[in-house]
Amino acid sequence: MNNRPFKNGLTVHNFEHPQTLAILNHFVQQEIKLDFIIFHQKPFKRKILNLKNFLLNRNSHLKNELFEKFKNVDIYNIPNINSKEAANVFKKYAPSLVLCNTGIITKKTINNHPDTFLLNVHGSQLPKYRGVSNLHWALWDKEDIYVSVHRINNGIDEGDILYQEMALKNKGDLISSGKVDELINLLPFIACKAIKKFNNNEIQFIKQDCLGEPMMQYYSMHPILQKIVNTRN
Repeated sequence: MNNRPFKNGLTVHNFEHPQTLAILNHFVQQEIKLDFIIFHQKPFKRKILNLKNFLLNRNSHLKNELFEKFKNVDIYNIPNINSKEAANVFKKYAPSLVLCNTGIITKKTINNHPDTFLLNVHGSQLPKYRGVSNLHWALWDKEDIYVSVHRINNGIDEGDILYQEMALKNKGDLISSGKVDELINLLPFIACKAIKKFNNNEIQFIKQDCLGEPMMQYYSMHPILQKIVNTRN
């Protein structure tokens, strides 16, 4: 059981990316309280993107609706997730669950904030297929496609698992049928689902097996093998 109430946080690159809007939308739909957001967009670049959207007549109705719903959420523009400014935010809201939709987080950041549970969403049934090209390796082995929400630690996809769910049944034609996009669209939903379940004391973090084993890591698949997987029925 959770003895202390956890705050909920989110890190994103910017508010123009469709995946960012999808994540925010799922926080709303699943009625999850979001306490803070860290984003990493330089003010000048943000102005350029806003101008571009204006000139192209891109009026994001969804974005405007979401911003209205999150107007009371604390938002921090911090260019580097591993900076002292970010550390101050993590300290302020600890203990917290932070869904990370940004870049690399250093070991120092992880180790300095034991009460900040930085979450990653990985497209495999961990501990299987850690690392990159995880989807292609699962398809190569004709495995079903899972999504794992886990805590980020100093290993490669070795952090404690919060939640796992089978996302797609592999019938041998996953990529050629365009269902990869379907999987990508499922990631924000499953991530928010995991956070909600944790907040409701329905699930807890579970330590992974096979820690520190090099043979459990899967690295970038050669393009020739990827082509075979992509065209295999």
